Amino acid sequence: MKFNNLDNDIIFYAFRYCLSKNTYAVSDMVEYLIKNWKRIFPDMRDKITEEILNAIENKEIGMDYNVKEWNKIINLK
Repeated sequence: MKFNNLDNDIIFYAFRYCLSKNTYAVSDMVEYLIKNWKRIFPDMRDKITEEILNAIENKEIGMDYNVKEWNKIINLK
């Protein structure tokens, strides 16, 4: 079973919210994405990965521990 378009949109909104935050929400979001990665549309997975890489490169991702969390998603590829 895959998510529908609305599911993917809401996941992306939540991801975007968490991307630049310094809060436990980052680890919650990463855990959720890992658990549901195969259910998320491939183009959405690519967009999430791209945005994480851009945020890391531009130092817009928060603290070092957040980078470690987001790298868990990068390593899913």
